[in-house]
Amino acid sequence: MFNLAAVVLFMGQEIPIILIFSYVFWFMRKKEGAHLLFLILFSMILNAALKCYFKVPLKDHMAHLNWYAFPSGHMQMATVFYGALFWRFRDKTPALWFVPLGLGVFGWALIQQNYHDIKDVLAAGLIGLMILFSYFSLSARAFFDKNWTKIGLYLGVISVPLLYYVAVLAGQNKAHIWQAEGGLIGFSLGLMFFSWDGAARSFVVKGMCLFFSFVGFASLWVLNHKLLSTLGTPLYPALSFVILGLWLGGGVDAILHIFQKQKHLKK
Repeated sequence: MFNLAAVVLFMGQEIPIILIFSYVFWFMRKKEGAHLLFLILFSMILNAALKCYFKVPLKDHMAHLNWYAFPSGHMQMATVFYGALFWRFRDKTPALWFVPLGLGVFGWALIQQNYHDIKDVLAAGLIGLMILFSYFSLSARAFFDKNWTKIGLYLGVISVPLLYYVAVLAGQNKAHIWQAEGGLIGFSLGLMFFSWDGAARSFVVKGMCLFFSFVGFASLWVLNHKLLSTLGTPLYPALSFVILGLWLGGGVDAILHIFQKQKHLKK
């Protein structure tokens, strides 16, 4: 039987979010794609800190995960990601006006599938909206707008006390918070030192960039696991995502720039 709730919840998983982010980053504007990734990664860290503060246990059938329910991480991430898409592209893409309704259905699906209670979902949606309002209010200021590639570093610094609270004080040394911190730093550094705006590139070149970003990301994922996994948490998830962030933020651009420079010299 068709399960609407399961289909809706799929849109909050990694695959659709990665695909949408990749399209925005490579085919539309890197700056907007960067905002999406910065928001998601910081939201992951903040959500973990809030969970550890409130300590509301998961439902009985998920108790083995040794984690907390309030506020819902999936609802908060969906609100931040799709809310940012709606706010930045609502005038250019009329279909995005369905996002507020879609988020409501997403919250219903979390409750219907017995993952969360209504209080978990409503709180996460409210926190997500607060993150969006704060982020875009600050990023619109001249200093942050001019230095948008460094926002990941700023958020990484802000996240340090949150990481200390979660990993040390609350004793929840979760890998995903270190992945998020490493991603913020690595992606921001990649944008700062190696990235060029690809707005003027042809559709074919943008497609090639997307392809090589996926190939490089997958290759580095395997290589990181072979070389760094023995370091354990937090070093392994943090360092591996710094490397992955560097590649995503500027690795493809750096290689393409070198290739184009060599081609120009041969002429």
